[in-house]
Amino acid sequence: MVVDVLCYKKNPNAVLEEADQKRQSTSDLSGHLFLMSIYWVFIVVMFGFIAASAHADMLMVNMGVLFFKNWFFNANLLFVLLERILLHKTQQKVTLYFGVFNPAVIVLHISIIVGAALMFFVVNNYPDIFTPENRWGSALIVFPFLLLRMAMHYFTAGDQSPKREMQ
Repeated sequence: MVVDVLCYKKNPNAVLEEADQKRQSTSDLSGHLFLMSIYWVFIVVMFGFIAASAHADMLMVNMGVLFFKNWFFNANLLFVLLERILLHKTQQKVTLYFGVFNPAVIVLHISIIVGAALMFFVVNNYPDIFTPENRWGSALIVFPFLLLRMAMHYFTAGDQSPKREMQ
């Protein structure tokens, strides 16, 4: 989001999709930061402490992620950041949503709720299958996010079809 706000004016192929473009200022990140801070607290408390409270080693892994000591997580953050920068630098066509409730936030809402439900009702109820050594529980929790993200990309990428540009 921050990269998009900083770079979208330099990318002539960036399309700003907003119901009311004049009302929403792209430089006003306070709504996004407030919402992200709520998500951060919720995710840290829910997934970081409550879910891992029974397993000390899982709690330590979660703390490593929280304090940027997990190189897989750090590599993913860098990859996403570099992807967004490269997207704008090469002036690729991209649709941007600067509203507080945009497709990415909707995916985040739904996937957090579904992931938490899967964690509490499936993963925690089968400790013999989903052990700390067996990471399939983590994969199961992340799977709804991936499905929702692919579905949202499919439905929002349809807006960038050549038919729309011809109209």
